Amino acid sequence: IPTTELDSYMELVGIDPAVRDQLYKLASSHLCSNVPGQIMTSLMVNGPKPGDVSYQSHEAEKKAIFQSLKRRAKIATAGLNS
Repeated sequence: IPTTELDSYMELVGIDPAVRDQLYKLASSHLCSNVPGQIMTSLMVNGPKPGDVSYQSHEAEKKAIFQSLKRRAKIATAGLNS
């Protein structure tokens, strides 16, 4: 069972299977983000929908970021190919 974000390890030997299962559940509950973390992840993954107040500005920002990445990728490609 991973015990922290530091990749610790715990081996359960000679532990009753029912107790072991409860310990696995307890350890796995620490792998999930808290409610605010889940809300933020949801907001990042599910952007505004057409008709939402921020939809147009979100799309404009997304397009600008994509164009910037595309421009820099072309510069990097040209540099690597020269």
